[in-house]
Amino acid sequence: MPPAVEHLRALRDLQNETGVAEDPATRLKLQAKMLALDMALESLRGNCTVVPLEYRRRIAERLSERWSEQEKTADVATHDQAGQK
Repeated sequence: MPPAVEHLRALRDLQNETGVAEDPATRLKLQAKMLALDMALESLRGNCTVVPLEYRRRIAERLSERWSEQEKTADVATHDQAGQK
C-alpha cells in the first residue's frame, strides 16, 4: 500500500479521535500528530497543501509548547495532591 494511503487513513482516524477527545492535553497531542501526518503527506506530494510550511512549523511548535506546559501543570497538581494525603 502506498505511504500516502496509509497517512490518509491515519489522518482520518486521528480526526475522529480528536472529535471525541474531552481532555485538552489529549486533544493537543492528537492535533500535533495530525499536523505531522499532514506534513508527511505534503512532503510526499512535493508541494504545499494549504498553508506555507514555515507557518505550519510554527503551529507545531506552539502545540508542542502548550502540550508540555499542560504536562508540567498536571505533574505539579499530581504532586500537590500526593503531598496532601
